[in-house]
Amino acid sequence: MLRMLDRYVACEIARTYLLVLLTIIAILSLENAIRLATAVRGTNAPGLLLAQLMATLLPEYLGIAIPVATFLSVAFAIRALSLRGEWQMLEALGMSPWRYMAAPMLLALLSALLLLAVRLDLQPAGESALDRVSLEIVRGFHGLHLASGEAMQLGDTTLVAERVQDAGPGILGNVLVQRASDVLAAARATISIAPDGDFELTLADGHWLRRHPDGREQKIMFDRYHVRLPGTAGLPPKGAVERMDRLGSAALLAGMAGETGRDRPVSAALAGRIESAFFCMLLPVFAVALAVPPKRRPGGAGILLGILLIVLHLKGAAAVEAASEFPVLGAGLHALFWTGIALALARGSLHHGAGYIDAWFADRAAGLSALLRK
Repeated sequence: MLRMLDRYVACEIARTYLLVLLTIIAILSLENAIRLATAVRGTNAPGLLLAQLMATLLPEYLGIAIPVATFLSVAFAIRALSLRGEWQMLEALGMSPWRYMAAPMLLALLSALLLLAVRLDLQPAGESALDRVSLEIVRGFHGLHLASGEAMQLGDTTLVAERVQDAGPGILGNVLVQRASDVLAAARATISIAPDGDFELTLADGHWLRRHPDGREQKIMFDRYHVRLPGTAGLPPKGAVERMDRLGSAALLAGMAGETGRDRPVSAALAGRIESAFFCMLLPVFAVALAVPPKRRPGGAGILLGILLIVLHLKGAAAVEAASEFPVLGAGLHALFWTGIALALARGSLHHGAGYIDAWFADRAAGLSALLRK
């Protein structure tokens, strides 16, 4: 019977878990799709690059989706069982809460391990891949983002093309290049990207106007002239927290060995990620305390409160990772704080009855409605 019970509860949870996980990933992907589409505009393979960029962000989305999916799947399962009277039946049979919570706790443990793997290795790998692809796009390895008639500043050189016929190793028409006091103009030009990121520009059928220091001007006609231009600037430098986001588990452990003094950013990053995984283990307790509805009364405020608490924890966990002084103590206190919140909610459910959060909000809403009718 107990194994049948575990399978029954696990099936209720698993369907919602996968649905919530996929829904959150889809929403976050759509949110960034427009920004990423703008970044790949003008490249020679925008669809492929957009897919690569979105794939690099999947670990980040998982880091957000896993705790939310863990809470909502357990909460909705418990709520459905409660509305059918099955959850109360388990309590009436005298079973220990730890026994009929076996499936939710197992899900929480698996989610914690998955989140730990995502935060320690998958997300840093994704962030590094995102930086690599973004830098390739900025430097022009996937096509030169140059609009017709638009001036492009490359170091001390200005490049303007009246016609841009192709991207990447492209063909330009009516090209003007100004470098210091020299001006080169050509009817046609081809442009490509060198392995080091510089631009290689080959001008055809043009002239070179040279201005000498004594004021004399010299006009030189040419059939073909090769110009090497400095590549565009790379990505902006990363802050301390962003640099930590690129370090996987091996790099974090190696970095911890070299830390001295009070400032320990690597230890803070590692401690914050471990604490985030630990938080997943508390989510079934949140779900039991917040998801069971009050008797003969509607309610959903408890589940909304649970989502709000998860968001607050994500914000707090980011602060813990950024706090480089006393990192282990900070992560420990953060974990202790949220453990206390979970125990307080569970204790409130025991003392005030199931659905006490929903009942409290319903009473406040009824009081406000009565006040407004007067």
